[in-house]
Amino acid sequence: MMSIRLMGEDSVDGPLWDDDGLMFTTAEELLEAYSLLGLSVELVAALVSWAREWPTRSGEPAHDAEAARLVRQLRVELGHGVGIVYKP
Repeated sequence: MMSIRLMGEDSVDGPLWDDDGLMFTTAEELLEAYSLLGLSVELVAALVSWAREWPTRSGEPAHDAEAARLVRQLRVELGHGVGIVYKP
């Protein structure tokens, strides 16, 4: 099973990581690949927004709650066979 982690990091706009590391260096790369992954444009925009807020909001309950919502949406859109976790 493929595993993807939602993780924030300074200067990372595409907050998805797999076993090989950061999946997308920029938000533009994530936007270009969204259809290949089967993600909606809305989810990609929310992921980028969450990632850009991470340097100033990480650890805030509302930001963590948004991460949990994003993980649920990723699970829906990616379907079975992909494990999704949030790593604060």
